[in-house]
Amino acid sequence: MEEKMIREILALQANDLNAGEEDPQTYLAMVSGQQDELESLMTVAARVKQALLPVEPSSAFVRSLRRSLLAMTGRKRSGASLLAKRGLLIGAAALGSALSVAGIIAYVVYARANAGARTPVHG
Repeated sequence: MEEKMIREILALQANDLNAGEEDPQTYLAMVSGQQDELESLMTVAARVKQALLPVEPSSAFVRSLRRSLLAMTGRKRSGASLLAKRGLLIGAAALGSALSVAGIIAYVVYARANAGARTPVHG
């Protein structure tokens, strides 16, 4: 029997075990040969299911976890807000620098254009 087939049968059995049903003979009838191997794996799966019991956390633990998660969320928000403000400040500084450079270039162009007009005419 292929390993894939065994996995699929065990997955079906796991669904049945979770639903509270247990009938390994249904699955054993699906295969011919290696039924002993499949049966032993299904027995182990059933025992594991019996050993695993659902666990409920205490209400104090749930409250504590909720408080700590909310606190972490608040810290992340303030950190993100600080990064946004820092980004805005850097962007404004870059824009100011670009405007300063543009102003200097405009002044140089203007000064050159007016320098020709101010040259005295000799007659």
